[in-house]
Amino acid sequence: NFRTVVPLPAVNQVMTICKILEGILPKESVRGAPAPDKKLLEYHFVFACVWAFGGCMLVDKVTDYRTQFSKWWVSEWKNVAFPEKGLVFDYYVDEAQCLMVPWDDKVPKFSYSQDAAGSGSMFVPTVEMTRLTYFLDSLVANRHYVMFVGNTGTGKTAIMMNKLRNMDPENMAYTVINMNSFSDAPSLQVMMEQPLEKKSGVRYGPPGSRRC
Repeated sequence: NFRTVVPLPAVNQVMTICKILEGILPKESVRGAPAPDKKLLEYHFVFACVWAFGGCMLVDKVTDYRTQFSKWWVSEWKNVAFPEKGLVFDYYVDEAQCLMVPWDDKVPKFSYSQDAAGSGSMFVPTVEMTRLTYFLDSLVANRHYVMFVGNTGTGKTAIMMNKLRNMDPENMAYTVINMNSFSDAPSLQVMMEQPLEKKSGVRYGPPGSRRC
């Protein structure tokens, strides 16, 4: 009975779980190393499931499906306990304590930059931006695509632009495309091809050896 911002096929949800876990779990195991803590693995798996299944829940003026999902999850799945305060989305896994702790602990302190203020690119970290940036950094590091969906004013564009501006310009290239209800496929293709250069045959890519 839950509604999401965009349609989410089951295969998409499963792939999201795998990609979130890919960014959390150790890449390689050392020979002779002790086996991973099963309890911690369960916490990580639950954390990935919560965001894969409930991260895109619709919140509108009539119904808050995000809150409904949180209440349903807590009542149905009790092996991993969440604190009573707030929603399941308000917590992440603290590996040292093997507990769900609030994202507030991860919010970096705001540092004022006169240059950023003058250019209009000042980035003020919040709880919502901190957790979305966490997933963005993890997915991009493993070369996965990322698309943020949600209501207006939740910081989707600001988070993405902050990430792009802080990437190494010698290794990465990006372009910003503004779209509206009148945008169509042919015009989008032209805008996407403009910053690219022909490599070989029908292959196009960013200038030089950069990735995009």
